[in-house]
Amino acid sequence: MPCRCVSPAEHGNIGNVRIEVERMTEPSSSGDLMRQPQTERDAELYYRDDEISLYDLFNVLVDRWWVIAAVFLATVLLGGAVAFSSTPSYEFRSGVDIGYIYRGEVATGDRYRLIESPDASRARLAEVVVPEVRRMLAATNEAIPRVNVEVRESDAGLVLISSAPASQVGLVEELHTQVVDALAERHQPLFERELALVVRQLEVRAAALDEELTSLREQAELLSERDHAAGAERGIVALIDAQRTSDLRRDIATVRSQLAPVKASIQGAETVSQSTQLSFLVSQSEQPVSGGKALVLALSIVLGLMGGVFAALFWEFVANARRARKESL
Repeated sequence: MPCRCVSPAEHGNIGNVRIEVERMTEPSSSGDLMRQPQTERDAELYYRDDEISLYDLFNVLVDRWWVIAAVFLATVLLGGAVAFSSTPSYEFRSGVDIGYIYRGEVATGDRYRLIESPDASRARLAEVVVPEVRRMLAATNEAIPRVNVEVRESDAGLVLISSAPASQVGLVEELHTQVVDALAERHQPLFERELALVVRQLEVRAAALDEELTSLREQAELLSERDHAAGAERGIVALIDAQRTSDLRRDIATVRSQLAPVKASIQGAETVSQSTQLSFLVSQSEQPVSGGKALVLALSIVLGLMGGVFAALFWEFVANARRARKESL
């Protein structure tokens, strides 16, 4: 405990000697740190070593500018090489009309009935037909474009979509043609069965109307013959027969008006009905669908800057780690 003797002259009180004791109330930072346990002192030192300010970060980037420049230049050169060496791909579309049966003017619902729903045909193409055709073409070609199938909402048809370079337009045409031919081959039995069913129904109805028309004609002829045989002596009976004859003629006209569209529907079902086929083949897009050269170069510039910054920070970290390791040895 340090102490100091103060003379009476210093305080103006002669004869009184007072001893003032001064204590150290606040230790110095270095002394306080020396009195801390070893583990706490190490933790504080490590904590201070991990701190970095924006100024330090800026200095690191400035000192390691050559790392940033090297990574940036390498990335841009690589992106430029990829952009100018890659071949642009275009989108090719082909339309598919699903087979339908013309049911005629007498149909109570839709006059045209698809032999298979668009969703079912799309699933058949995506899961069965397209993989089979691509496997067959892969035996003679190196790279076969993929085929995506979409449903046309406007007319319930299908669209085949492929992406390929313009030089492979012939391969895309062959691919789409074989896909549609394979689908049409699978649809043909359905088409023939549905067509036969519709024609049979129309023929049965036409036969019934023909039979009804024949019966009405026979009744009208009998009444006409009886009227001629009886002459004017029949009176009221003749008037009744005349009314019946008029009704029969009206019924005959009605049946004829019903029979004509049925017969036309039979002919139309056989001629208007259409099996599955291509509606248009390989329509090429005007612009490439793959990333353009400008986009690739822009991405390479951004990635080059980011990669350069990270590389500079990592380089600084490695240098500091090696220096700390040497100092500790």
